[in-house]
Amino acid sequence: MLGPNVRRAATSFSSASAAGVNYFDTLLVEPLAQGAHVSQEEAKNRIAFMEPTYLVSLLLSKLGNAEGLPKELSTKWGEHSLAWSLFSLAGGSSRTSIRPG
Repeated sequence: MLGPNVRRAATSFSSASAAGVNYFDTLLVEPLAQGAHVSQEEAKNRIAFMEPTYLVSLLLSKLGNAEGLPKELSTKWGEHSLAWSLFSLAGGSSRTSIRPG
């Protein structure tokens, strides 16, 4: 059955990519925020402005809690639907394949 496998893969990619974003934030965002005497959110915004791949990763990492179209799709399709699982899988796999440069 395709549905459960897609959901498991989506969950795995989402977990791995969230860990990657958190690791990046720990290594770069927190020190930048402290050094520039700004909030972590401001530091994230500055990095996202200079590095679009970080912006994409950051936005996709909040896919489950996003407002606007992602929320509408989640509501319409259902969070446990095959369609939402495929959407989440695509987002998760994108986050793990994004590299700066």
